[in-house]
Amino acid sequence: MQSGFRRKYRYDLMHSDKSKQRKLLFQNIIYYLLLVLVVGMLGWLSVRYSTQFDWSASNRNTLSDSSRVVLDQLAGPVKVSVYIGEDEVTRNAIRELVERYRRYKNDLNLDFINPDLNPAQARALSIGSAGELLIEYQGKQERLQQLSEQNFTNALQRLLRSGERWIVFLSGHGERDPNDVANHALSDFARRLSDKGFNIQVLSLLEQAEIPDNTHVLVIASPQTNYLDGEVKLIKEYLERGGNMLWLLEPDNLFGLEALAEYIGISQLPGKVVDATTQLFGISQPDFALVLNYPQTPVTPDFAQFTLFPQAAGIRYDAQVDQLGFSEQAFLQTLPRSWTETGPISGRIQYDENTTEVLGPVTLGLSLSRVIEKPETDPDRLDNNEARSSTGGQRVAVVGDGDFLSNAYLGNGGNLELGLNIINWLSHDDDLIDIKPVSAPDTQLQLSNVQLIVIAVLFLLVIPFGLVSAGLIIWLRRRKK
Repeated sequence: MQSGFRRKYRYDLMHSDKSKQRKLLFQNIIYYLLLVLVVGMLGWLSVRYSTQFDWSASNRNTLSDSSRVVLDQLAGPVKVSVYIGEDEVTRNAIRELVERYRRYKNDLNLDFINPDLNPAQARALSIGSAGELLIEYQGKQERLQQLSEQNFTNALQRLLRSGERWIVFLSGHGERDPNDVANHALSDFARRLSDKGFNIQVLSLLEQAEIPDNTHVLVIASPQTNYLDGEVKLIKEYLERGGNMLWLLEPDNLFGLEALAEYIGISQLPGKVVDATTQLFGISQPDFALVLNYPQTPVTPDFAQFTLFPQAAGIRYDAQVDQLGFSEQAFLQTLPRSWTETGPISGRIQYDENTTEVLGPVTLGLSLSRVIEKPETDPDRLDNNEARSSTGGQRVAVVGDGDFLSNAYLGNGGNLELGLNIINWLSHDDDLIDIKPVSAPDTQLQLSNVQLIVIAVLFLLVIPFGLVSAGLIIWLRRRKK
């Protein structure tokens, strides 16, 4: 009986094992089918949708907000042709950068052309160097020899501008020169304007007694000698025709332009602006003014960076004196802990209410605008200056300092961005005012003295001593064996 029980038990056990094996096989089949199905779905989703995460410092592998703003304003397709040989390393680098733009704008097309295989086409387009990019948009072209996000975005921004933009700097009276590389000059700012699609010209009214009709913005940049009455008359006639102007003042002297200031209703406050707030930021020079808060004006929409103004003059607008009927807005004002100092900037200085000094906030920047009604409405019969005034009105900006745009101070805070905003507003490119200049990411490693000492001790003492000690211990253990 026991033998029969054992046989039955073995039979039940074998039957149970086979049942478990069948269930396990069935589970494995379902598992692998589901696995194949999930992998297939993931593969399909990866082709259909694209998601990326940029964990690099400063998000340097992601398209910047400025570039996205430019792309949002491109209404049609953009064609990018790259003339380069079969150099896969360079091609991949170009493709990687352009793909950042294509992921945001799917009608931006990239095409590689080998100039060796298409010599006639390269010759017809005057392709001068391998790796040159030709960017085409709405019948306009831009070329690039050096590819970077900053250069590429600037090229797109130039394509956005309709027609030529001539920025004319007056000269002949010691004004800040857009072609000079000295600290007080404006060559860096002029170069950034050129990158944005503006044409720069220097004009002396002593040599050419007229302001060209195609002048988009006239710039008077801190003269040092007096203008002649005839020159002032030419500037007033330019304004009367509806021309746009940027006037950079300096403290205490208008250098023969008093009649121009009265013509547009501007007066200059006596003395230099002194700002006690700068001491909190480590600036020892008392006549350096900081602007931290900005009103919501067309020049400074959502502006959030500080700007620095060395030795600035306060300005004031008087509507009763203004002969052109401007509407005025202050877009730059200092903090309350500031005033216009009429005494020497040395020793202990303070605000004196018994003088002509003015307590802050002090206005440093004014925007003036007016709508000009033209009797002639046929755009074909209007010259460039009149057509501009008819469509967008007239705009004038007056800033009580020219140093903030100089080579020495352009890189401080938001000085560059503010300068570009002013020029964009004056040239009626309001849609481009919010576009912040693209700067290269910070690639420098800043270490304190303590950190340098720790790194030196670690690599010169700790690690070598640890390696020698480990080798000695291993040698002793082997010797004992």
